[in-house]
Amino acid sequence: MRQHPGLTLLFLCVCILIFSCVASVWHLYVTKREALQAQNDFIKARDMIDQIVSHRDQPKLAEARDVAISDLRIRLEKAAQKASLSSLSSVWSENTRRLDQTPYLIQKTRVTIDHSTMRQMLEFLWFVEAENPSLNISNLRLSAENRNLGNTESWKGDLAVTNLIYSPKD
Repeated sequence: MRQHPGLTLLFLCVCILIFSCVASVWHLYVTKREALQAQNDFIKARDMIDQIVSHRDQPKLAEARDVAISDLRIRLEKAAQKASLSSLSSVWSENTRRLDQTPYLIQKTRVTIDHSTMRQMLEFLWFVEAENPSLNISNLRLSAENRNLGNTESWKGDLAVTNLIYSPKD
């Protein structure tokens, strides 16, 4: 049997053409799937943005009265316990002051936390605001503690917690 070089070349060209078509269809399928995923991600992100904006525009709740430091300390200790912090190093209250010319007073409380991980610190901040709608973390200063215990992470946090109190002028 004699080989036909033209027939072999034709067969090879047809095979390359079929392979190219299959590869193009596969690429089109993958691209379409990625585009649909991107569209779904965009819709989810837009919904999250709308939710954040609606929460941002909601006013913080205000207390009807001045909160005693002991009550505030109990609230903060509960948040610390949920964040697995052993304890708060110190909690002290500053003088209550009026918020500009509004009927609101601001009660500021300083809190110091020693020997915590970043996760514990963030969870504490989350629990303070999530479970106490009238409280707001207004200042935060974090510093790494130098502990010679190997690779153990240790942070010190100094923060101010403000409480909004509704108290119209007499």
